[in-house]
Amino acid sequence: MENQHSEHTPKPVDSYRAGMPQVPREHSRKRQLILLAFALVVVLGISLFVYLIMGLPDLTELENVNPAQASRIFSADGKVIHELFIQSRIWISYDRIPQHVIEATLDTEDRVFYDHWGVHIQRIVKPIIVNLFSLSYKQGFSTISMQVARNLYVKKIGFEQSIFRKLREILTAIEIERTYAKNEILEMYLNVSYFGRGAYGIQSASQKYFGKDADKLTLEEGALLVGLLKGPGYYAPEKYADRALLRRNVVLHNMTTCKHLTPAEFDSLKQLPLATAAYTSDNGIAPYFTEYVRQQLNELQRTYLINDNVLQELQQGGMELPVLNKLETIKQLEVRGRTEFLGLLKSTLDETEYDQYKNAILEHTRTLNFNVYEDGLNIYTTLNTAYQKAAEEAIARQMPEIQQRVKKSLLAWKKKNEVSDSTFEKKSEVQIAFIAVDHHNGHILAMIGGRDFNESKFNRATQAKRQPGSTFKPFLYAAAIDNGYTPVDKLWNQPIVLWNPDGTRWTPENFDKSLGGETTLREGLRKSLNL
Repeated sequence: MENQHSEHTPKPVDSYRAGMPQVPREHSRKRQLILLAFALVVVLGISLFVYLIMGLPDLTELENVNPAQASRIFSADGKVIHELFIQSRIWISYDRIPQHVIEATLDTEDRVFYDHWGVHIQRIVKPIIVNLFSLSYKQGFSTISMQVARNLYVKKIGFEQSIFRKLREILTAIEIERTYAKNEILEMYLNVSYFGRGAYGIQSASQKYFGKDADKLTLEEGALLVGLLKGPGYYAPEKYADRALLRRNVVLHNMTTCKHLTPAEFDSLKQLPLATAAYTSDNGIAPYFTEYVRQQLNELQRTYLINDNVLQELQQGGMELPVLNKLETIKQLEVRGRTEFLGLLKSTLDETEYDQYKNAILEHTRTLNFNVYEDGLNIYTTLNTAYQKAAEEAIARQMPEIQQRVKKSLLAWKKKNEVSDSTFEKKSEVQIAFIAVDHHNGHILAMIGGRDFNESKFNRATQAKRQPGSTFKPFLYAAAIDNGYTPVDKLWNQPIVLWNPDGTRWTPENFDKSLGGETTLREGLRKSLNL
């Protein structure tokens, strides 16, 4: 009985399997592969998304758009005499941009700008197909929002022409659309884009191409600037006038297609010449003066100041009165840099006081927190452009004659030393310096530091450190008049002997070694005599 039972009773496992539907082994393997592939796609998708968003601008950056802007130096009579910048940009608001420039931009760059959310889906399909079939990046599909993303955050999005950069642009553009209104995005686009000639933004471009503000642009001028957005170098009017003209007319045609121009207006406008201003790397008005201002501003950027409330706070912190009194003497000083500030502090306090209070004092100092090349500052100076022009014209009139006299006087030296013509030309070149100062307040009214700023940036008015020579005589004669002399009083035009402390004597001579009898002060000053 035991043997018979053991032969006919199925094993428990076999009985369990016998009750289950049998799945073919091939189908089971396919299902596993599908699940594995799906999991792999999900992991790759998440990894790609993380890779793309790493380093992209966060919400704080998006909400605080602050691109570099040019700082402008103004003369006393209100003229812009120079700009300081890394990127030559002057930001203007949306309502200062002409309507025809807005229309030209939308008609040419993004006709459905107000209808999409940063990405134009229909516009993407064709470029993707072309790029896939060509296995290269041949066609773009950027909306205005994507271009804003690229222009504002190029370091984070990347420079390379790849699908990854485009995906970063798309993600950033979507965030920009969620953060700003459409008109604000358009304002950003026309203020951050590059137009050529070193100009960033429509305002700077308008000034560099046409010598006017953006709100004064004519329709055909605005069309040219919008056309340059596609390729400022390729369509540069100073190099490729035919290309630039054709591109401008394409923009005008786009405006006609979009009903912003009539066919008659288009036919009339396309006949007009480009009429751009000549492109020059202009140093502006009074280049030696503006370079002097730039150097002073560079120093100010490193200035250390003690906070206004420092003494009260340090006293509350237990600082002794003698130390506070010493700090009072340097409180109003502007010191260039941390090292110089610590040096001044060390010379003001004794060693024990310095060691005890140095860190506390440094906590209450500050620097002038600005960047002259990026902050879009307005810098007002005392220079008068009328005086500057008069000085430059006077020098231009007299320089050839002065140069000729100097060359003539050096001919004997040239012959004696067998100097070559090229060396002689360089050695005999006359330089000049001029500065006009308001004696009431020390304001600089005009400045010239050399004959040509492009040839030499060295400012002989501020950097040469030469003896004033006869330029001091007007002050001497003025002092004489203040002490009772009159212009018609007479003095002997004869040498005098002055004894130096070392026992040697000094006898100043007139420049032409002349002597004479009685001479009036007026005549002496006119002839620069040592009376």
